[in-house]
Amino acid sequence: MRKTRFHPERLPQYLLLSILFAYAHPVLSADKDADTNQQLLQPYAAEYVLRKKGFTVGLLQYHLTQQPAGYVFTAEARPTGLATLFSRASIREKSILEWNNGTLVPQWYNRSYDGKPDDKIKNMQINYNRQSGLAEILLGNEKLEFKINGGLWDTSSVQVALMHDLALGRQQLDYRVIDNDKLVEHHYSILGTEEIESNTGPHQTLKLEYRNGSRQTLFWCDVNRGYIPVKMQRYKKGKLDSELLLQSLTVESESGGNLSEST
Repeated sequence: MRKTRFHPERLPQYLLLSILFAYAHPVLSADKDADTNQQLLQPYAAEYVLRKKGFTVGLLQYHLTQQPAGYVFTAEARPTGLATLFSRASIREKSILEWNNGTLVPQWYNRSYDGKPDDKIKNMQINYNRQSGLAEILLGNEKLEFKINGGLWDTSSVQVALMHDLALGRQQLDYRVIDNDKLVEHHYSILGTEEIESNTGPHQTLKLEYRNGSRQTLFWCDVNRGYIPVKMQRYKKGKLDSELLLQSLTVESESGGNLSEST
C-alpha cells in the first residue's frame, strides 16, 4: 500500500482557507469611525485539532493580540498523533497590522518552517512599503515585488481582515493574497446562520462556502465573538476530506479587558 506523507506546512491553510486570499479592494475602510472599527475585533487565543479520515493528525494555535497601533496575529501548526511518524516539523506565521487613517492594513509578515528543506516550503518575509506602494518579498533566497494597489494581504493577516469584514456586515467577499510567488483571488459565499456545538459549547455561527473546481470548503464563524472561526470542513468530489474543530478558546470580554475561557 502506498504511504501518503503528511504535510504539516499545509495545516494553516486548512483553517477557513481564508488564509489563501486577501482583499481585492480596501474593505476595512473608514465607512465607520476609527474607534468603531477597532472595537469590532476581539483579541483571542484559540486551539484547533485537524482530523483526516477519522484520525487526529494536527494541532493549530491562533493568537490575536491588540497593540497601541493595531494588532499582531500569530499562527502555529504542528502534526500530532500518528502524523508524527512522518514528520515532527512545525510552521509559524506572524503578521503585524496597523490602523492607517481608519483602515486596517498589514505592515509585515513572516513565515518560518523548521522541517527538512523542501522546495514547496520556504521561509518567507513580506514588508509592505507604503511609500513605494510595493510589497517587498523574500521567499527563500528569492526577492519579489508586488504592487499593493489598495488591497493586498498575506495568508495570515487576511484572516483578521475577514473577521473584521464580516463584523461590518459586508456581503461581497472577494479577496486577493500573496501566495508564495503569485497572487491568488478567491470568492466566498455566505450560506446563512447555524448553531453548532463544539468542545467549547454552543456557537451561533455564520456559515460560508468556498469552491474550487471539485473541491468545496465550508466554515463557520461565531457571530457573537467577533467572527472567530469555530469549524471548517473540506470536501473533495462531494466526500469529506478533512475537518478542523475548535478545542479551546480564550476571548477578551467586552468589559474590563479581562479574558473569558472555554475548554
